[in-house]
Amino acid sequence: MKTGIGKNGIGYPRWSALALGAAALALLGASVVPASSREHPTEEPARALAERWIDPAERDCLAEAVYFEARSEPVAGRIAVAHVVLNRAASDGHPNRVCEVIREGETRGRGRCQFSWRCDGLADIPRDKQAWTEAQEIAIEVMLGHHPDPTRGALFYHAVSVKPAWAPKLQRVARIGTHVFYLSDRKV
Repeated sequence: MKTGIGKNGIGYPRWSALALGAAALALLGASVVPASSREHPTEEPARALAERWIDPAERDCLAEAVYFEARSEPVAGRIAVAHVVLNRAASDGHPNRVCEVIREGETRGRGRCQFSWRCDGLADIPRDKQAWTEAQEIAIEVMLGHHPDPTRGALFYHAVSVKPAWAPKLQRVARIGTHVFYLSDRKV
């Protein structure tokens, strides 16, 4: 399995021991206390420490995918979409950076993108501030490993309102909200 590398060397889905430890402490609501006050003059919440390991551009790209693909979905649906993007970044058949994953196919023209909102001709500017803030939070939480993957490793999905030609060739693993998720494995 390959690893997508963030600016500080943290990959998806592999994490450094420090990031995992900080994320675990954050789940418990703990604070990271420095070894000496000379090193770091104040306590820093574990979540804030863990978030420093996330590349802000990668976080925002993942948040864009959550916002534009699933902002009207229940939280589980937004988490599922975020996991598909990270699953792609960790797979051999896609780019290893979140921003590159969501931009796949853009150079092929309108309607050829992996994520339709990237090629629909509309401005990709989040206008609903609350939904954008929630998308950013979900992106951070998923990147920190706070939510297990409800798609079981899915690399593909579509809205239930469409019937793509590729769907019958793949293994369906879940329907979450108004999206259906698929593994890359052929049907068995």
